Amino acid sequence: MNDEIHELKNKKRCLQNDVDAMTASADEYAEKAEKTHQLTRIAKSNSFRRSAKEKTSELKAVDEQLDAKLQQLKNCA
Repeated sequence: MNDEIHELKNKKRCLQNDVDAMTASADEYAEKAEKTHQLTRIAKSNSFRRSAKEKTSELKAVDEQLDAKLQQLKNCA
């Protein structure tokens, strides 16, 4: 059980890092697009935002799994 919890925590951490990086990249492309009016940067920004949204959904699912495992561990103790 502890191994599963540790694995879920690591997965959660990695997903959060991915979401943060994608969001930062999306913001960066959006700022550059505003200055230069380049459609390719707008498209890249939107792509990063979509990916970040998908990862956020996955992160939420992992968080729920982690909460369930922690509750199981608490009930066993």
